[in-house]
Amino acid sequence: MLSSMIVGGLHGFARATALGLDRNRGEPPEHLAARPGTHSALLIGGFATTTPLLGPLEHWLIALGYDVVPTAVGAGLACGRRTVDALESIVRDETDHSGRRVQLVGHSRGGQFARSLAHRVPDRVSGVVTVATPFDLAKLSWPMRALLGAVAGARATGVEGVAGVGCLVGNCCRTFRTQMHGPLPDGVAFTSIWSPDDRVAPPAACREPEAENVEVRGGHNALLTGTHARRAVAEALLRGTRRRSRPRSRSSRSTHDRRRGPAVPASVPPIQATTPPSGVARAAGA
Repeated sequence: MLSSMIVGGLHGFARATALGLDRNRGEPPEHLAARPGTHSALLIGGFATTTPLLGPLEHWLIALGYDVVPTAVGAGLACGRRTVDALESIVRDETDHSGRRVQLVGHSRGGQFARSLAHRVPDRVSGVVTVATPFDLAKLSWPMRALLGAVAGARATGVEGVAGVGCLVGNCCRTFRTQMHGPLPDGVAFTSIWSPDDRVAPPAACREPEAENVEVRGGHNALLTGTHARRAVAEALLRGTRRRSRPRSRSSRSTHDRRRGPAVPASVPPIQATTPPSGVARAAGA
């Protein structure tokens, strides 16, 4: 009951917030467009996210020609294993209906769900795009760690529908955690989009050697709505559509620097001026 009230409150807040954000979304560039009716994307919300907050990115991708399904199971607060169970059903229904593989776009904890889900149904997933997703929880900010502890503590006091201690460190979600860190199956493209401005999921927690790592600017939730972040998502989806018909060998995983955009001026703080780690691309204009 209490968890339903929490989700309802988050839903109302997200609706009010998304209305203002969506007014300034702008028109997506034509070179990022997909052929309408040929590609599907499942948007997966993260921690404390409901579907209205996914609205701006959803509408932008629809304008690019994608068939988009937004989802936020339990506002991203629930047990990881059970959440991925629910998402697997959604993916099976969507792919059975469309007859084509789907790409997964997950924000924050939603990216963890997406990565695990790709292991569950690799024959139905052509790509995974994670946005501000922390994979190394030990590198989360201290306030975020405290918040996760509070959620687990709430479960221990009887609040239903939220992740417990067993989900974070116990047997309940052991397979989920293993899949969240494991290499994706061959043929599934993987892009991790992160920001040096993110105070919730720092770059060190998001960068993955298995992924095409893309740096953009913006705070944690702003990566759902910022122009550069949305373009980075669209570019990643295009890479997924181009690779969906051919298996990916290990040697083809990106380990090179694809920095794009203008050179970084000398006056920029060191975190921006340093060369990105291997495999990091800087989004155009970021």
